[in-house]
Amino acid sequence: MKKVLLLAACAAMFTGAFADTTADGYTITKATDVAWPADAPNLECRQGFGMNNKFYIQNKKAKELQVYDLTGKLVSKSTSFNATGVAFDEAGNKVISLCAFPNIFRSDTVQIRVESADGKTVKEYNVPANLVKGRCDFLGNAEGNMLTDGTLYLVGANNTGVGILKIADGELDADNSYEATAAGVVATTSTVVMPWKPVGSEDMHYLYVTRNATPYDLVMDGENFKVTPITLPNKGANNGAYPFVYGGKNYIAYPTLANYLDGFAVAEITFNADGTISAGDAPVMQVDAVAAANANGFQADWLTVDPSTQTIYQVYPGGGLRTYKFTTPQSTGVNNVTTTKTVKNVTYVNALGMQSAEPFQGMNIVVTNYTDGSHTATKVMK
Repeated sequence: MKKVLLLAACAAMFTGAFADTTADGYTITKATDVAWPADAPNLECRQGFGMNNKFYIQNKKAKELQVYDLTGKLVSKSTSFNATGVAFDEAGNKVISLCAFPNIFRSDTVQIRVESADGKTVKEYNVPANLVKGRCDFLGNAEGNMLTDGTLYLVGANNTGVGILKIADGELDADNSYEATAAGVVATTSTVVMPWKPVGSEDMHYLYVTRNATPYDLVMDGENFKVTPITLPNKGANNGAYPFVYGGKNYIAYPTLANYLDGFAVAEITFNADGTISAGDAPVMQVDAVAAANANGFQADWLTVDPSTQTIYQVYPGGGLRTYKFTTPQSTGVNNVTTTKTVKNVTYVNALGMQSAEPFQGMNIVVTNYTDGSHTATKVMK
């Protein structure tokens, strides 16, 4: 952990920007900070994410997906369309909307493009007619591997349903693609659904996030969703919340008040026996806003968390690209191990927090648990 904090501090000194908050063993430290790229007009580039020390931004004016490194340099780009939605799946594939912004998804033309992490494999899918009610502004992350067997959840406009787009054996599974109801949610034009598997749950959960309403936890109940509201402390109106698992606990990173700026926080999430969800009276980590005014005009501040490297990526369109390093009371650095340890077990965790004794296809976090209660984590690809 000492090495992680040293690297973070050095990076912050290099960029000339530094932020640090600490409470009850939690810390969050700005690692890199670059201005919003000139090649990405903020109103044309409405969604992006961070992964593997890069930022991925969908540029609808240039009709391409642009990739920037941590210094803000444009390192690659691929042909896309005049849409804004971009996300990724558990295997690290990029999932891109080809629907012309700000229309609804269409069934008569290809609307979803999936590119492998190395860019060598590309597949495109139509959206069945029964799923085209939502506007195509933004995409949530996909479950599984969208090149082979995966699921993408489509929402948007004021419909309260969630379109379930199934891919099986590398093809659209139209028979099992349908619109599930999510009674009780408050929908807006910019809504995303983020799948994850919290610690202690046997079911997949789905974080339903809008820019200006209460977020919801969705769980499949038959063919439709059971809905539970989540009250996040100091939550602002921007879209961009991200659920994740770290150190055996459940967290959500999300934009904070003041509305429309670039402040964000991390809250610990507890699923209670009575069916309610608690998030505490205050965030466990928080970064105050830097922006003095809304930088993008459409209320978005996209956060992505990589638990394996304890990194939070921030894509604030029009305002900047940043990374943060975090620690929790459960954090254990590899370099702190100075004595011989006995391995208790090894667990493989995918990007959605699902755990297995065997590695998943794609990106894995390999968690080694020791008999003294400590653990180490490394990232590997299968």
